[in-house]
Amino acid sequence: MLKKIISLVTIFTVTMLPIAVSAQTVSNEKKKEVSPEEVEAMASELEYIFTEIAVKDESTGEYVLDKQELNNSSFSEKEKDGILNVLNYMNSQKGITTFDNAFKRCWADAVGIAGDVLDEFLGYVENKDWIAAAGILALAGISINPAVIFVFSLTCGATPVE
Repeated sequence: MLKKIISLVTIFTVTMLPIAVSAQTVSNEKKKEVSPEEVEAMASELEYIFTEIAVKDESTGEYVLDKQELNNSSFSEKEKDGILNVLNYMNSQKGITTFDNAFKRCWADAVGIAGDVLDEFLGYVENKDWIAAAGILALAGISINPAVIFVFSLTCGATPVE
């Protein structure tokens, strides 16, 4: 009986110790504080991107690009490419695919937005809840413009098409 208890304690310790150490590491990392003004600016930019540049066609469920609006926007060429790539990603979300998982891992590595957080962010964008979408970015410690974040997506998944 004592051997069983010692074995259980050993197994529990071996499995829980790495989790506890990992949780400690995550909680010790300092994230940049994002001001309410920065959250509002990110929300405004997201709203502009997803209501003027990429408008969702409710009949097909896909985002339709307004190329003229994108070309006339003040975004840099890299930011425009990033927006196109994120748009392509969102249009591909018809099911769980290898590309989907690879894209999420890439964003997690490049941007610091993990899969579940990315799903939540995209869900808020889908629901046009711009403040919540910007809030997710803020909670992730990201205080740069969403278009700049989208530039990181250029390293993830397929190359954007024009």
